[in-house]
Amino acid sequence: GNKLGDYFKYDPEKEKISPLLPEDSQFRDFPVEMIYKKRDSAMMIIYSGWLKDKRYLLLDIGAKKAKIREITELFPARPLYIDWDTDNEKTIFCFYKNYINRLDLEPENLYFKYKRDIIGFGLHKEKIYYIDNKSDIFQSSHGSQKDKKLFSDTELSRELFNANARYRIEFLKDNIILFISGKGRLLTNQPPYQILEKGLVDTQFQESRDSLLYWTRHEIGVADFFIENKDRALIDYAVKTQIIYDKGEDIEQCFWAGDKTHIVIKDSNRVYIIELELQGAPHINQAAEVMKNTKVFYSAETGYLYYLDNEKGLLKG
Repeated sequence: GNKLGDYFKYDPEKEKISPLLPEDSQFRDFPVEMIYKKRDSAMMIIYSGWLKDKRYLLLDIGAKKAKIREITELFPARPLYIDWDTDNEKTIFCFYKNYINRLDLEPENLYFKYKRDIIGFGLHKEKIYYIDNKSDIFQSSHGSQKDKKLFSDTELSRELFNANARYRIEFLKDNIILFISGKGRLLTNQPPYQILEKGLVDTQFQESRDSLLYWTRHEIGVADFFIENKDRALIDYAVKTQIIYDKGEDIEQCFWAGDKTHIVIKDSNRVYIIELELQGAPHINQAAEVMKNTKVFYSAETGYLYYLDNEKGLLKG
């Protein structure tokens, strides 16, 4: 099933699997429609319930016993995107068609249309970044009287940002920013700006190499950033892209692995390891067959891959 009570969490350090919710939780039978989560955060927001009884639940799995509570009253409508800063998990921002709401969790409070007339939004180091309906980019600090305009090149910005699209802003580093549209167009603040025209599933960034792994359902690419390269004056780009795999059936997950010359991917119900070569085509080897409609987890720290096997649904690693 797809109920909250069917979810488990796994601690790779203790090699222990346990239910996501305690046995006595009143929410165990709630159907799950959407889980909003953020990297490096133990907090999740779960959109769940039945057709005429939808709920928003706040779940913290960082504590020894998971804490869950309902926060439905803070959501007047279903947002396009939910975000929060890992340095301040007491405040959540919800992006709607042309505005964002601010949600304070302690105490609970809703600031309706906290920012208006925007087409893009993201957070970084407790600051709000947004694209207004003129395609200018602004930075806003809590308590500041006036927002700071960061980018205003009318011709370039209107070429990059479609006023009818909506964008999620994600910081990889202070000087590397992604803009991701609802249709999966992937842009960056570094030339030549567009990495992918449409169909993005997800990304994973390797900070030590300034390399971005990105994928659609059918292909995988790597974008290498050369922002701090000493030979930058000799090249006319800050980011260079390369497709490394284009035979995907339904690519759902990708992970940088080991020394970053390998990539672990889940394509349909099979897991492959791709070995990148400096020259020539990469080597591809199948590593496992997994249970349908399940995800896998790869730990870069331990080098272990965890999955449910295809035959009996047992956890393997």
